[in-house]
This record gives sequence, structure tokens and C-alpha cells, in this order.
Amino acid sequence: MDPDDSRPPYQQVGSSLRASILTKKRGFETGDKLPSGPELAKHFGVARGTVDKALDLLRTEGLIVTRQGSGSFVRERTSRPVGLRPHLEAAFEQQQVTLDFAGFSSETLHNALQKPLDKVRSGRLAPESITIRLLLPDTTAPMAVPVLVDGLQDEAALRQRARNIALTNAGGIAHSVEMLAELGLVQKASVEVKVHRGSSLFKLKPVRGVLRLLPAPRAHRGDRRHRPHLLRRHRQGHHPVPPRRRLGRRLTRIAVRPASPAVVRQRVEHDRLRAAVMIATAQQLADVLRPVKHVLLDFDGPVCSVFAGLPASEVARRLREGLFAVGEQGPSGAAEEDDPLALLRLVSEARPDLVERTDVALAALETEAIRVSRPTLGGESVLRACARSGRLVSVVSNNAGAAIDAYLVEHGLSGYVAGIFGRAPDDPSSMKPNPRLLLEAMAAAGSKPVDCVFIGDAVRDVEAGDAAGVPTIGYANKPGKDAKLAAIGAVVVVESMQHLADALV
Repeated sequence: MDPDDSRPPYQQVGSSLRASILTKKRGFETGDKLPSGPELAKHFGVARGTVDKALDLLRTEGLIVTRQGSGSFVRERTSRPVGLRPHLEAAFEQQQVTLDFAGFSSETLHNALQKPLDKVRSGRLAPESITIRLLLPDTTAPMAVPVLVDGLQDEAALRQRARNIALTNAGGIAHSVEMLAELGLVQKASVEVKVHRGSSLFKLKPVRGVLRLLPAPRAHRGDRRHRPHLLRRHRQGHHPVPPRRRLGRRLTRIAVRPASPAVVRQRVEHDRLRAAVMIATAQQLADVLRPVKHVLLDFDGPVCSVFAGLPASEVARRLREGLFAVGEQGPSGAAEEDDPLALLRLVSEARPDLVERTDVALAALETEAIRVSRPTLGGESVLRACARSGRLVSVVSNNAGAAIDAYLVEHGLSGYVAGIFGRAPDDPSSMKPNPRLLLEAMAAAGSKPVDCVFIGDAVRDVEAGDAAGVPTIGYANKPGKDAKLAAIGAVVVVESMQHLADALV
């Protein structure tokens, strides 16, 4: 079990078994019997119930079948597509990693690469070199297909859209991989992109007067969205539909969506957990970031975990002891409050006379916490990517400005930040969700809301961005945050700051 993996143990066990089955490791090929429950529990160091839940997960996915009294067996999956991810994870376990990829835009590879690259950044994988070679269609010249039926001419807007997708994803791969070498995590890293003049025929199907790109090799009855001019965004409108072989004779004659004149039935691989359906694709991120000139960046979460080494509960305890040791009476609820920023709010509301002393003490404790804080994977990359792309960065945070400045100086990042806008001294009301700090950051840079984006990891960040008229990108660094951030109004949600860094360049 990986102690740094936030997933429940049964999901980790299921993921390991899934990778073995999909890559057809010895003992996990079609028809092979899986080790018994007790053997798997001993191998993974987990309880038998955890193994049972993992096997239930694999049965639901159709990867195994269990026979009473005989055990569990790898199921034949002739119609199920095999994803890239398990093969990539196996490749990255080697010292010399070499990947050759031919496709339409490299978006599939870009998304699948993120997990093994995150493991390299965290030290869980340590290859010596990474070499990736991409072969993509040349979208600068007219293509033979797709073309409009009338006149057999290709669509310039479609080609430009395809070009943008390819540039975004190939550039993201190059940035992610080359950054590993810059940070000294691998000895050598290179990404080579070549183009060819041929047309990618393996994903094209004729649909009502236009050849449209589909994400699967088979479609039925035509596409209900028959506008003949654009590629659909990644995953837009492609919800998994049961394969035809699983439907009975009667069900195949019933429209899936009776209100639509036509539907597409297709096989689409489930390559993400349902909990991550709101996570933005590289292209969606690029679309949001393209007009941005000024990045407003939250600190605790997107840049580092401030209280990772000195827990927030300990900071709150020491703050209480320092304030009330001389007989001062604390506000109602202060004794149970473990969030030091929330404690500061309580003091400001109940004991305004203690606000100045409380704020000074908290700023000192935050500066102490900074020395043992944990940098966020990809946080530094975002700052560097903003500099490379010519974007201004302002840090906007509820933490004390002095603590933020101390962190940036210690990590050599001060040169990447144009301004620090921490909570106003002695004025906790300035903290988000109040938009005051965001407005001050934009005013100092002479920026307009339309030219800005705010990156934050909390509901209060999205609320502050909305109040300031600035779109907010939500950083879901914990399970369940993606849904909360999206529900409150984040324009897109990411679960990795490195993905964001890739999109910025």
C-alpha cells in the first residue's frame, strides 16, 4: 500500500490488480485464476474485507468473474478497449523510459501520463531518462479528410481547432517531461514531435454530410448533433452506453433518448473514476487561460501546505494560550476552534480590543509554520510557467503577507511574483470571501477582471472571485472538493497544479 495515495485501500488494491489484468502479466491473462482472498490480503498487507471490496470493483467493471467454490478468474474482454495508463505505469518502472506515440492530437497520452509523472515528482518512481516521440498529423495543410460532402473541401475552422488541441497537449507533455530534468529528478528528458501529411482515418465516420471525429471505432444511426463545422470538445456528449452485445433483442429497438431524432451508440472506455468527472481537460484549461494576462494565486493549497509540519490545531492552541494566559476571557467557541484563521475572526467579532495582539501572534506562528511547510507538487511549476508565458502573478491569501514573503524568499520564488496581498493587519474582515484583496491586487497591476483568473482551493476563494468579477479555477486537492468547487461556480476544476502549469505554456 502506498501511504501517499489518498485513495481508500480497496481502490489501491483494485488498481494494482486492474493494471496486472490489462497488461496481461503472467498469472493474470484471460482464463487465469486469481490468487485466493487470504493470499491477496497477505500480499497487499490488508484485511480480507478490503480484498473482497476490490474484487467486487473488478467484477462490476467486467474484468473478472467469480464461480462459487472455484474462485475468481480473469474474464475474456474481447470488446473492451485497453487504456494506455497501465502500460505507461509499467513503462515508467524501467530505468530508461522510451515512448513512441502516433495519434490525432496526443490528448489521450497527455492525460494518461499525469499519474506516472506525478509519481516521479514525488519520488515514488525514479527513471534515469525519459524519451517521448510523437507523430501527429500536419494541420497546417488541407487534409483529405475530414471534408464537407458538398464540394469535398476541408473545413479551415475544424483544422484550426484540431491544431489548437494538438499544440496544447503536445506542449503540455514537453513542459511536464522537460521540467523533470530541470528539477534534477531525471538525468535526461526529451520530447520530439514530428508531423506527417497523411490523414488520420482511424477515428473518422461519415455523419450527415461531414466526416466527424468520434472517440470510438464504431457508431450507429448517425449523430444527433449534426452541425457540420466543429470538432466536439474532449468527452462532450460521449457518455458511456452499454455495448450492443449486452442488450436484449427487445431493448435494441427502444430509443435511448426518445426526444432526439437520432442517437449514437458507442463503446467508450471508463478511464476515470466517477468522482473525477468534473476535472478539466487540457483543452478546457487552455481555453480558459488563453486570454489571461494576470494570474491571481491563492497561497495555502496551490503553492504550499502551510500547516503541514506545524498543524493548524497546534497553531490555534498556542494562539489561545498566548492570548488568554494573562486572564483574558476568550470569545464563545474559541476553546473548541482548531482553525487559527477562524479563531482570529472570532476574536475580532467578540473582543475587538484583542485583534491587534492576535493578528501579530498569528503572523509569527504562520512564519514559523512556513519553515516546515510542504510545497505543493506543481505549485512552483505554475509560477515558472506564468513567467515563461509572460503572465503577471499576484499572490492573494488570507495568510499574513510576511509569512508568504518568507516562503517565497526561502524557496527562491520571489522573482516570479509581482505582488503579495495577505490579509490586512488588524482587519480580519479583509479575508476572503471578501473580494477586497483581489480588487487591491488588480488595482495595483492596473488589470481588469476580464484579463484575470483566480486560482484557489476553497469555496471562499470561488465566492471572492465571483464577488470581484474574476473567474476562478478550483484546485481540488482533496477527494470531494471537485464537486463542491464546481457547484459554487468555479469555471473549471483541476486536481493537479502541474496540469495547470502545462496548460499555461
